[in-house]
Amino acid sequence: MSLLRRDLPPPTDSWDALREWSRQSWWQRYRVSLMVMAPFTTLVLALAGIGLLIAEPSWRSAQLIGVLWLIGVPLTALGNMRRMARAAAQVPPISEASRNPTTAVDIRGNRGPD
Repeated sequence: MSLLRRDLPPPTDSWDALREWSRQSWWQRYRVSLMVMAPFTTLVLALAGIGLLIAEPSWRSAQLIGVLWLIGVPLTALGNMRRMARAAAQVPPISEASRNPTTAVDIRGNRGPD
């Protein structure tokens, strides 16, 4: 899945990882998404928090930063799960023909009339 075009399928070298992602339980996928997204979300919210504390240094600002972090990290993890699920849904299933390296592929079916 491309950042610029959502309808592009994922690259073929990531198909096995996306198939493995689909086989995991919801909690395992969520935990991995938390580990992936927590550093990025923390960095962004830390920069925003520094700006907020410079503009308005108070305990309420610090509490707001903490609450935003507690809400932001799980939400970004859910967003990452959704993005990965969309990419995994675009991966074609494994068939017996796709496992056989001698399977012929007819490329003429995609061509228009000559």
